[in-house]
Amino acid sequence: MTAIFIDTRPLARWSTNVHSHPLSGTDSQIIGLANLLSAGGQPVTLYCTSLPERTGHHAQLSTVLVASLTEASLIASQREEQVLVFAVKGTPEEINLLRNNDLKLKFCGWAHNSPDPYWMYHAHLSENFWRLVCVSDWQAGELAINKLSHKMVSIPNFASWPATTSPTGENLPDAKDRYCVYVGALKRSKGFHHVLQAWMSLNARPNNFRLIVLGSSALYSSSDSLGSRSGLTDHAYEEQLKSILGDDLSNSKKYGIEFRGSVDKLELRSLIERSEFVIANPNWSTNESLETFCLSAVEANLLGRAVVAGRAGALPETVGHERGGLLSRGDMELAKNIERLIYDGALAKALGLTGRNYSEINFNSQKFVSRWMKLLTYQEMEKYAIARPKVSMRFVARYAYRILVPSKVDCCMRGKRHAKKNYNEFST
Repeated sequence: MTAIFIDTRPLARWSTNVHSHPLSGTDSQIIGLANLLSAGGQPVTLYCTSLPERTGHHAQLSTVLVASLTEASLIASQREEQVLVFAVKGTPEEINLLRNNDLKLKFCGWAHNSPDPYWMYHAHLSENFWRLVCVSDWQAGELAINKLSHKMVSIPNFASWPATTSPTGENLPDAKDRYCVYVGALKRSKGFHHVLQAWMSLNARPNNFRLIVLGSSALYSSSDSLGSRSGLTDHAYEEQLKSILGDDLSNSKKYGIEFRGSVDKLELRSLIERSEFVIANPNWSTNESLETFCLSAVEANLLGRAVVAGRAGALPETVGHERGGLLSRGDMELAKNIERLIYDGALAKALGLTGRNYSEINFNSQKFVSRWMKLLTYQEMEKYAIARPKVSMRFVARYAYRILVPSKVDCCMRGKRHAKKNYNEFST
């Protein structure tokens, strides 16, 4: 029997129907996995920190209210469940659980964000740690130099939309309006300032062409829209956005920019389907937060919309430059790609069609749950879901650095006996 943990305390409202309320990509995948396993006959229990709304959706899914991941692991161990799946966040609570070898339970970490070496060191030493699930082949390749490599497997996320296409929002653009959509949290780590700078530097933008900004549910960790807030994001980042817009947020309308905030899945679908293309995480530098999958980009491709994003992280794998969109390395190239799709509607449609075909083949729920079922039932499967990533120069440089200049973690991992002898001393 499988146990899955999700921390739902930051969510104002949620249900087992992932399309009913705005959710982050991580939360939607966790709930979606529980639903798909349950529907496929796999015994599964969803441990959550707040109870879902009763919608009658997937009523057969068993939910248990817990206070924390620690309590979920204790209850799951007492109920003799075999595996506990949780999203890796690198918290002290997770480290303490990995050090606890008294639990009769296997831990499966789901790396929506890549864990740091300190967390992976403890996972390597833990007798209860079983698998680290990566959400893209690129991520698995990036983490391959770690000692946990033999416990890693790649299971790409899946993308889906509500079955209906009926518009649900009162403020949906007119069918004649021309616009593109930015989907993502308004945080510095997600690189929205790059999008804003690129938009402001466009050489020629049709007066009737707009940019609609949709903040994800990661913003404020609630389903409230930005219209009911005094600001866009945290104060420091808001000041940075103001400086790009001429120290006044009201200038955004003058430049054809409209902030909408978080919207439910149905309205999001309607907005994307009426758009000409979608902009996702534009980051390209390794010093910035890179996408390990980028669900919003894949979802846009699934609706037949081309994606403009950064040419880094997993995006070359999940979207692909000149396959499902145009990927950029820098603000100037980002602006050129946006301008290119504004004026070349045929290219935007062709990229959207290719992206949709690729997403339907590689990121569907059947392939997703099939790999998870194989993992949880101890069946053999390939480590990589699509193709083994090519070894990059960055990978070689990191590998050489780790050998020539070993970190404290590596020094402690050189010998198993030596590592265990100094285990408590190092962890403090």
